[in-house]
Amino acid sequence: MVGQVSLAAVIFLLYLDRARGELWCYECNTDVRRGHTRECNDPYFASPYFDLTHCPRNESQHCLKAIVDYGGVLVTVRGCVPSREIGGYCQQEEYFPGSNVVCLFCKSYACNGQSTADLFILENFNVFLTILIAVACRNVARFN
Repeated sequence: MVGQVSLAAVIFLLYLDRARGELWCYECNTDVRRGHTRECNDPYFASPYFDLTHCPRNESQHCLKAIVDYGGVLVTVRGCVPSREIGGYCQQEEYFPGSNVVCLFCKSYACNGQSTADLFILENFNVFLTILIAVACRNVARFN
């Protein structure tokens, strides 16, 4: 009974923060001193209790999913990034010459837990839907 109440309380608090528009992202492999884990790579089986983190509220944030291939080692990094830094965040040549890095940024609840293709589709779906609605409204106005 206590476990059910605790779980319900955690779910309610997560929903409350999500409803207020605060950003939560999955975080793993962000501390290089601790090494990297393969559990962060795709397919990623996230644990909302351990891997989900609340992004800082002091400035606008994005969720990051970075896939790094360095010296034949594939590492995926997930976490929060200040929005002002996303333009130059993945400068692999500066820090890791010869590496290949793909960075994906998103701004919805736990969006960096998706696979790469799902993340792209999820983030661009809103753009596609907006364009589709605009075209439909234009066509309706033209026929009236």
